[in-house]
Amino acid sequence: MNREEPMPADLSIRKLIAPVVSPWFTRRRGVLMLAAIGSPASRRISMPVNDKTYALADEPNDLSSAISAHFDTTTGRVRSLILCCAAACVVLIALTQPGIAAGVAERGVEAFRNCAACHSITAGQHMTGPSLANIWGRDAGTAKGFMRYSDALKKSKVVWNEQTLDKWLQDPNTLVPGNEMRFAGIKEQQPRQDLIAFLKAVSEGKKSLTSGLTGNVKISLKNPDPRGEVKSMRHCGDTYFITTVEGRTHKAWEFNLRLKTDSSDYGPPPGRPVVVGTGMQGDRAAVVFASFKEIGSFIREKCE
Repeated sequence: MNREEPMPADLSIRKLIAPVVSPWFTRRRGVLMLAAIGSPASRRISMPVNDKTYALADEPNDLSSAISAHFDTTTGRVRSLILCCAAACVVLIALTQPGIAAGVAERGVEAFRNCAACHSITAGQHMTGPSLANIWGRDAGTAKGFMRYSDALKKSKVVWNEQTLDKWLQDPNTLVPGNEMRFAGIKEQQPRQDLIAFLKAVSEGKKSLTSGLTGNVKISLKNPDPRGEVKSMRHCGDTYFITTVEGRTHKAWEFNLRLKTDSSDYGPPPGRPVVVGTGMQGDRAAVVFASFKEIGSFIREKCE
């Protein structure tokens, strides 16, 4: 530990209170930090400045008088007393407050991009998870039109606010045991605070923050291309034969073909299913129907 020296008279009191502008009460260029060091018994208050450590007081209650003794020569007693009290407050705050800044919604935009694969911020546009529009102050498990909530979340009586969202984003299963959110959590506190600030801003209608955040938006199949619109479809052995309006027939191994429905505004018109590629250089595909009842009536079991 550096040897303590008497405080020089030319060390301005302003340098003592300036560190309040930093979460950890430090000045990047002056390397000035106010701290309490020593054993619990002595609680000696010192102030490191560059490479030297200056003694201020042996007890927190003596801090004001100790500082006044050093800085009362030019500023006057009233001003000195005010500044000394401010410095004492800095010490107390530094000893009791964590160094986490409030969330910044603009930074939260980037944090939300990791959520956009499963959640939208458009009201009523549900995906794997519910829309997060208007989440602030909403009861958990109550987004209108979303039907895939776990029983645990619906019965939790959680209301979404800064405190509950912080706990949820850190570890969903700790806040609501037995929920079905497949999410490991965000362990760092600052990114959580930024994301929470963003969600609050979205709920308050600040649309400027949502520009370009389209998420995992589905392709519109409302006006099918003849190359993808399915005219007929049959099954034989382990193979589906899919004939398009264009006249081409695609052969797909049954394990690589998915049969899907899309009843949203993005889905195909009734009776006009669409085949879309889903990977493996075209070996995997999905046929999307407007409703479940179309699947059984559209596909024939026939070998030719």
